[in-house]
Amino acid sequence: MTEVESYIDDGARLVTVTGSGGVGKTRLAAEVFRRRGDAYDAAAFVRLAEMSDEADSYTTVERICKLLLADLRVANHQPDAEPLDVLIGFLRDQRVLLVLDNCEQLLGCVQELVDLLINQAPQLQIVATSRAWLQIHGARIVHLNPLRVPEEDAARVEAEECDAVRLLQDRAALAGRPLTADDDWSAIVRLVRWSDGIPLILELVAAQLSTGRSPAVLFERLEGGLSLRYALGTRGVQAHHLSLDVAIGESWKLCSDVQQRVWARLTVFTGGFTLEAAEQVCAGECVDRAEILATLDYLVTHSIIDGASADGRYRQQNCLREYGRRRLRHFGNQDAIEERHCAWTVQLVRDAAERPHDPRTRTLRDPAGVFGRLRCIASVSMAATL
Repeated sequence: MTEVESYIDDGARLVTVTGSGGVGKTRLAAEVFRRRGDAYDAAAFVRLAEMSDEADSYTTVERICKLLLADLRVANHQPDAEPLDVLIGFLRDQRVLLVLDNCEQLLGCVQELVDLLINQAPQLQIVATSRAWLQIHGARIVHLNPLRVPEEDAARVEAEECDAVRLLQDRAALAGRPLTADDDWSAIVRLVRWSDGIPLILELVAAQLSTGRSPAVLFERLEGGLSLRYALGTRGVQAHHLSLDVAIGESWKLCSDVQQRVWARLTVFTGGFTLEAAEQVCAGECVDRAEILATLDYLVTHSIIDGASADGRYRQQNCLREYGRRRLRHFGNQDAIEERHCAWTVQLVRDAAERPHDPRTRTLRDPAGVFGRLRCIASVSMAATL
């Protein structure tokens, strides 16, 4: 909140709040709108999640303009005037805040409209939420990260210090199933850690707990997230948040065939991966090696994987990995991908074993016995292949 408001105060024309589905982008934007909207001559908050992308981009832009005009309460007294022209005429001489929510579904049209509006209306400021980054020069991008989760062996007292556990406690209490000292806190910690601190998942967990399931049973029956859903007929929840599978499916549908295949194939990596590893394992059968880097860039900018960290490793949230894992089975080449992953692991160990190392610097080169553990992994992998 502080970061977004500081950019607004500094006069940023466009602030894009990005992050994976269910991380809380809409709620953050709504709070910004509530706190700052009254400071402008006019303000509008438009949800785009329920809009479908039209084949004709002109029609889509026109529909968005009509939604904005309605929320700004601007009446069009010229029946023949284009909604875009009416909107620009209204915005041009006023200080206005627009919030565009869930832009990823209409990304190309939103980018076209936003670029035009900020060039035509000098006092306009826009806050957009989107799983995909709005590629507009000068835009401020705010990455909304999940909540902090407890350590694997955390006891109840330690776990309750984490924001993710506090949110689960709050939502479980609202659902009539407060968490108590009598609950299995090791199972609660496992559930929260699996959620990766994503608020939507924690709310869905609370909804499931309210049906009488114990935390242990709920964890055992997660089914990769398939079991996490609101009860049929639940009101007040956006349609794309009624279940975890639907929420992630929105991102899947926006991917091309190659992007879907790479997403699915990356799920053989359990602890992150490098560009070189992805090229070795994911290329082949409908995916060229030359396409891997651009595909990883797409997956990063659409909040499907985390960008490479200082150690050069990409990472993926549990729920997104589990979803891709199911899709890998659907593509029908899971065995081939896992065999390539196995071969890559074996080669990694061979390369490591062939590197000369000086006993005097052993603690620096292999401080935790990594080579030994990799040899064990290779043995298991080769046995599995055979």
